[in-house]
Amino acid sequence: MTFDFEFPSSGIPPWQSADHSFVGWVPTILGHLSFSMVGKKVRWTAHRCFNDLDSGTGERQVILHQRRISQDLPLWDFLVKQFKPNVVQDFILVSKTAVAQIPFVEGEKVRHLTDSQGVLHGFVYVVPKQDHIELEWDREEILRRVNRSIDPRCENASTVLIAVNSAILELKHKRILSHKLSFALFRTGELRVCIS
Repeated sequence: MTFDFEFPSSGIPPWQSADHSFVGWVPTILGHLSFSMVGKKVRWTAHRCFNDLDSGTGERQVILHQRRISQDLPLWDFLVKQFKPNVVQDFILVSKTAVAQIPFVEGEKVRHLTDSQGVLHGFVYVVPKQDHIELEWDREEILRRVNRSIDPRCENASTVLIAVNSAILELKHKRILSHKLSFALFRTGELRVCIS
């Protein structure tokens, strides 16, 4: 099983042809993000992460499920989600690294360096709570399966990927509301998100 997306080594970037695209920046201390750290330290939120470098291909695969409570009220999360259940959302990230050109300044000129893992790219599925109780039960069961399949001790990314892809297909099959975003995060901190 392979990933069903590739980052183009040349030509038109995927965000130029998207219906909606956004650009942002993730601040970096030394100007160089380490993708091996994705999912390693997360405070205050439940998450499962598979983050592994494939020695055969040299690609890093990152598959992550994280539940977030998006609220800025001056109350504890457990109270807010009682009267505003929609603040709870689940995110499933399926990604891998690819080659990218990294710009750097030498003297007064901008040069480019080829980085074999210069971009982490893939998809983020946003799975909000469902209004209908039976759909919410199905959503919770599917997310439990995702958590069981994302085993950081697993040595085979294909096994994890097959299980997560199967769960994502089941979300669609059961008509559970979810949103798919494509993204590319470069080591320099540049972030591209697009929706087609």
